[in-house]
Amino acid sequence: MKRPARVTLADVARLARVSAMTVSRALNTPEKVDAALRERVAQACAQLDYIPSRAARALASARSRLVVTLAPAGDPACEPLLDGLGAALHEAGYLMAIARVDPAHPATDARALALRAFLPHAPEAVALAGLAPDADLLALLGKLDLPWTEACGAGADAKPPRPGAGAPPQAVGETAVAHLHASGRRRIGVLAALGEAGAQGRLAGAIAAWTAATKDQDVPQAIHPAAPCPALGQALLAELLAARPDCDAVYCTHDLLAWGALAHCRQAGIAVPDRLLLIGTHDLPATRWLTPPLASVATRRDLAGRQAALELIARVEGPARRARWYDTGHALRTAG
Repeated sequence: MKRPARVTLADVARLARVSAMTVSRALNTPEKVDAALRERVAQACAQLDYIPSRAARALASARSRLVVTLAPAGDPACEPLLDGLGAALHEAGYLMAIARVDPAHPATDARALALRAFLPHAPEAVALAGLAPDADLLALLGKLDLPWTEACGAGADAKPPRPGAGAPPQAVGETAVAHLHASGRRRIGVLAALGEAGAQGRLAGAIAAWTAATKDQDVPQAIHPAAPCPALGQALLAELLAARPDCDAVYCTHDLLAWGALAHCRQAGIAVPDRLLLIGTHDLPATRWLTPPLASVATRRDLAGRQAALELIARVEGPARRARWYDTGHALRTAG
């Protein structure tokens, strides 16, 4: 399929009825251009959805060596990702600029808007840390022709896999439920906050593992479209047990949900793990220090961040190559 032609500076100049030099000055040194002309250029850029060419900027100045990283706001599981990404980029001489995005932001193009804010700085690549690309962001990345990577998103389960690194979400869900089944539990439930990248895959993996082990397709679920937080975990477990009080184990697609689930058990007088065995995801440090401590699936997010950065650097600096997803592994950490 032929790509649409890129809107050029000359196209903007033609629509604004000014010279190409005036457009260039309005964009790069606006203080040297009359306010009325700046406004005409701005309107033409907006109408044409003009995006400055990276190649043209590279001819005029040195490389920016800037990598814009988009990450969800308020998720502590993203910190190891950012640490791994930042360390690898720093070692290779790149700068990392972080933009936090609220996954529940009402603007449908919030990810693309966050990236657009950095375009005047001529970024050389984009990394997504625990954040899946939506249609608007993918369209913008394609228009910019920017290399990008996804660290611990949902790219491993995409068809075909997207470029990046991390533990495949479906495999993580399968590992958690296999542990619950091996522990002798006979009715599991799943709490999922679908605002987190990969949660849908972990939910699917949990259901598939339980069905394969027991031939039982009836897996109680409490699901919400928001991002995970303890308050949501508390509410979801109350909802799940009200509908299915026979559950003796619950898998949470994020440790934050598991923290809230444990709080509900304390308030309701439910013994953990004897009456209800809880297991989370991402192995956040605080999960080990809860009373009682909870099991969790460690997703090796620092390694995923580093590997995603290395793959991205290779694509920026080397010849064109096929993007791939790197499985950086995962492991169950038991409560004991």
